[in-house]
Amino acid sequence: MKLTDEVVFQKDKQRVSAKIVKSWFSESIEKITHHLIKLLSERKMKNVSSILLVGGYGDCKLVHDFVKRKIRNKDIIIPQEAGLAVLKGAVRFGHLPWLVTSRIVQSTYGFLSTADFDANIHPIQRKIIGSYGEEKVKNGFCKVVGVDTEVSIGKPVKAPGKCFLSLDGDTTLRIYTSSEANPVFVTDVNCKQVGELSLGYAKGNSKGENEIEVSFLFGETEIEVKVKMLKDGSEIKKIIDCLADKGCKQVDPEDDIVLFAYKTFIEMRRGLNRNSTHEDITGKKMPGMKKIEMSIRYLCDHLVDALKKQMDGINESDILYVITVPGIWKWLRNSGMFQPVTSYFSESAGLENDRIKLALEPEAASIWCQQINRGTADISVHEKNIDGTLKEIHKASGGPWIGICVDHNFISWLIKIFGETTMSRFREMEDNFGLVREFEMKKRTITLDTDGLVTFRLPIALRSTHD
Repeated sequence: MKLTDEVVFQKDKQRVSAKIVKSWFSESIEKITHHLIKLLSERKMKNVSSILLVGGYGDCKLVHDFVKRKIRNKDIIIPQEAGLAVLKGAVRFGHLPWLVTSRIVQSTYGFLSTADFDANIHPIQRKIIGSYGEEKVKNGFCKVVGVDTEVSIGKPVKAPGKCFLSLDGDTTLRIYTSSEANPVFVTDVNCKQVGELSLGYAKGNSKGENEIEVSFLFGETEIEVKVKMLKDGSEIKKIIDCLADKGCKQVDPEDDIVLFAYKTFIEMRRGLNRNSTHEDITGKKMPGMKKIEMSIRYLCDHLVDALKKQMDGINESDILYVITVPGIWKWLRNSGMFQPVTSYFSESAGLENDRIKLALEPEAASIWCQQINRGTADISVHEKNIDGTLKEIHKASGGPWIGICVDHNFISWLIKIFGETTMSRFREMEDNFGLVREFEMKKRTITLDTDGLVTFRLPIALRSTHD
């Protein structure tokens, strides 16, 4: 059957013009290259000489060709088994988390403070009299770490100036983040409270008796806020809990839920957060975090079953799990790093908390690729230190421009050919996953020089469902 000169069907084959096939890649590749060019123009990137393309999309020849054509003054390197770079780096990170020595903070961190009132900076209506009788500013933002600042893992960052317990009852330290570099008030539109820490009552009536030291510790997988009472040396600590909103509701385990769908993956890449709800391929809505939890449970069970079939003496309790997440998931990076999320998944999947870690995908790729003496991976920039560890030079950036966007365009194309009704029925069939795997392999072979008609195998079930 011939629809046009650009689309031909022959039994279980679909032959589509290379022009149409390449159009499925256009938006994704153009956004990637545009972002890379913009990134490389920044001053801090002047010493970057090489770009490593990794991940599943890193194996796509059309991506290689396009990036090489657009960015001519850098070495474009595709390591062997580029699609496994994140996986192998994650395994290495699981055993050697100290390989990452610093990160770039993606938000400004601080706390609510009654700083000294300055008439040249603060509106008069913000002036209040503090508990020690001094002129203070209401709802001030005390910045501890600014956005785009490099912080060393495991080294505390102390708040500037002096802080004191209030004489007016119980003191609560309210922790805030902001997308602005220098927020003035915690009530500013871009500020958000992410936690609080109860400090108790004043120890006396003088400042000397009530002085405290506030510090933020950026650890391996968490942010810890610590307050030290300078008079007696006692400390109060707090891990910022990014799941405090309880955005994941209970789902009936008997529900027949199909987890994987093109629309779902794209939506979750773009807008996953603690409260987001997404559709599966049957149109059923459920919390995005619950989908991830169920996927983790399935993968853990599948891994253990596969290992037991290959060797004896395997105990599930001996396994350390490392889950990789996109570096651009700001809700995760900005609201307490990973530890609270790790705790949630470990409890949901029935695992001990110390047997599950989260790793940023670009960091994992960098860890693996640094073994070939290069320093960049994905849309993330790391510098290799003399001792082999990595420091982040530029925060992870980018967008939902991965290969699954090409998959989405391919499926949209099939909907135009076969109709939404047919494709909705087909998505529930096992052959749907065979179609996905077939296209995954095919798209890696497309290059700038590909012309004529490109052949795709279509499952018989798709044609029969349509007929």
